[in-house]
Amino acid sequence: MYGTLMEPYFLIDATEIETTGGNVMASWNQYLSDGGEIEIQFYYDRASRDEELYLENSDTLDLEFKHQFTYGKKQDIIWGLHYRYIYQQFTNSFWNKLDPENADTNLFSLFAQDEYTALKDKLIFTLGSKFEHNDYTGYEIQPSARALYSPLKNHKFWGAVSRAVRTPHRIERDAKITTVVLPPLEGDNPLPVPAAGGIVGNDNYDSQIVVAYEVGYRFLASKSLSFDLALFYNDYNDLRSFKINPSFNGSYGEVYNKFGNEADGTSHGLELAVAWQLFESLKLDLAYSFIKEDYADINITWDGESPRNQFSLRANWNITESLSFDLWGRYVDNSASM
Repeated sequence: MYGTLMEPYFLIDATEIETTGGNVMASWNQYLSDGGEIEIQFYYDRASRDEELYLENSDTLDLEFKHQFTYGKKQDIIWGLHYRYIYQQFTNSFWNKLDPENADTNLFSLFAQDEYTALKDKLIFTLGSKFEHNDYTGYEIQPSARALYSPLKNHKFWGAVSRAVRTPHRIERDAKITTVVLPPLEGDNPLPVPAAGGIVGNDNYDSQIVVAYEVGYRFLASKSLSFDLALFYNDYNDLRSFKINPSFNGSYGEVYNKFGNEADGTSHGLELAVAWQLFESLKLDLAYSFIKEDYADINITWDGESPRNQFSLRANWNITESLSFDLWGRYVDNSASM
């Protein structure tokens, strides 16, 4: 809690926030005579947030049906249906606005996956996809293909290709959030008058897309020592970007960052894990990851957002049956934030 006045354009003041809410969840499982299973899940959440800048009430209803069964001796199939309904009531202020104030959104999805075993259980193919419809971008398809090959018991190779999307949030479409008032001809304000700034939604804001490629290898050197190596490459399109279009509304200026999908880029790297049961009572886990990112659009360079190198070493010592000791050390590179 704090309060600071910076004349004449900035006021940061103390405020009280009151949040209330609750949720309920119920699930039903039925095991079938053929070895399959049916699961139905219901979820409802009610949340309220009351503060000086805005008042928000939201209701979320979530329903899911899932059916898993085997087909023959080689296929394991799972499919299901999912529905989510959100109703949001919002009270606007000068600083935070949604247009319209009250809105509801619907999400429908169908998902299916088939796991097929071949070559005397040495090769497993997994194919699946999610088919989704939302109120902002319409239909979205998110397929995936995966293979696992085990030529020997202690050697495993795997690879995968998948497509995923991040659909828009209501803020990215409908919001106008004011965070600052800038003096004339200073900072991001090129206008000769004071200007309000922040972020503003875009009716045409679309889904962000990634196509991910992965390969990996696991080697069981012994019962007490294993090595895992994974390589990945991600191709991103239509990522979130911002663009300022200064304007004058008759009494003051506006320099809002408008959401867009003008960014793209790639990332690639590796992950290495070593697990060593040094003694019956002592286990060591070592992990290292490397990632190189290259994100850019016509306005903003995103490079270096995540730590490039991360390293960790964890020791678990079971001193007695009822007493254990854990020691975990981690190193994380510097990371740049937007």
